[in-house]
Amino acid sequence: MPFTETFLCTPLPEGITGTKVRIAVLVSPRLGGDAAADLDNWPDVRDWPEIRPSWQVTIKQGDTEAVLTGTEVVPAAGYDDATWEQLFPQSMQVTPYVPVDRSEARIYSYPVAKVVEFVRELHTKVLTSSRTQFPELADLQEDDTFQALKAALDPVNLGELQSLWSDGPKPDTDDAFTAFAPLEFLYGARPGSAPPPVPTEPPVVTNVDPDTGVVSGRTPVTITGENFFQPVTVTFGSNLATEVVVVDERTITCRSPRAGFDDVEVDVRVTTNEGRSAVSPDAKFTFYVPGPR
Repeated sequence: MPFTETFLCTPLPEGITGTKVRIAVLVSPRLGGDAAADLDNWPDVRDWPEIRPSWQVTIKQGDTEAVLTGTEVVPAAGYDDATWEQLFPQSMQVTPYVPVDRSEARIYSYPVAKVVEFVRELHTKVLTSSRTQFPELADLQEDDTFQALKAALDPVNLGELQSLWSDGPKPDTDDAFTAFAPLEFLYGARPGSAPPPVPTEPPVVTNVDPDTGVVSGRTPVTITGENFFQPVTVTFGSNLATEVVVVDERTITCRSPRAGFDDVEVDVRVTTNEGRSAVSPDAKFTFYVPGPR
């Protein structure tokens, strides 16, 4: 069984000391494999304090490049390997990381220039009419501009927004609907302009991966199927999944809930405004109790 260890390092600004830039690094392990296995199979994270990485950060701005070598700051008492081993014992079960394919994900964008212009005009109008004191909420609610903005953001008006989408971008309009409606989108890497999909059928679950997990829950699970649209809930038996993310209309990621008292094999079902997915042999999840291997 091939085991892989990849570490995603994300630099985060942490201020300035004198003339020196400070950067914090968020390290996210990506442990790969064919199936769940003991942590002992991934040696780098098995005893992370012992690997002592030599950090080097490269910063580029235009044609200028600066290479910064990190300095290891060792605690006075040294690294606490014993605590690491208690937190992450070598026998701990690890579910391999499975990257989500987002190449087919729809990405909606706003006409930023139009939104900025709209907000600037809105603020100018408020400041002009209320120079010495804050405006009353009742006055704002009666203002035509605020009413248009409120209407544009009201989910009840999604049908009208969809009509605007289908007609394509309208960059010169002063209509608040157009200013705040996501008129353009990218489908994968291909730019285009078209109405987003509208759910008309209940969701269908065709696969659950992995289809087993520990009774304590929190197993990362990818659900594939059709007609996955927000708002959405995912249940494993009678229990709600956590950290549910609708990647696109065919993919959901989540974490399994804690198993119920009598749960062994349960049905995984997805519920949207259009209904609930049917019970299916392809939508099962089995809980197990981890033990000595």
